[in-house]
Amino acid sequence: MAKSRPFVEPFTVAPVGEKGQITIPKSHRDRMRLDRGSKLYVLGLGNALVLVPADREFERISQRIQNTLKRAGVSQEELLEHLPQARRKVYRQIYGETTRGKGRR
Repeated sequence: MAKSRPFVEPFTVAPVGEKGQITIPKSHRDRMRLDRGSKLYVLGLGNALVLVPADREFERISQRIQNTLKRAGVSQEELLEHLPQARRKVYRQIYGETTRGKGRR
C-alpha cells in the first residue's frame, strides 16, 4: 500500500522579493503541479495568507454566484453589509449558541 502524505506538511520560509514576489519551494510546486504561469488564489485568513491553485470549477462557480447576485439586483455593498449577520447565522446553525457569540450583533 502506498504511503499517504500528511495533511499538513512542514513549512518552509519563502522570502518576499523586491516586487512582492515569493518563490514557492520546488517540492511544493511539484506536488501541486504548479508550472511557470500557474495562477493562484491568494486568500486572507486571519493573520495568514493561503495560496490555492486556481481551478476552472472554482471560477465557474464564482461566476454563477456573481451572475445570480446581479440578476437579483444585489450590490457588492449590500452583500458585504449583510455578510456578518449571515456568518453568525450559519455559525449558530453549525455550532449552536456559545458564550463567545453572545452579546455580539
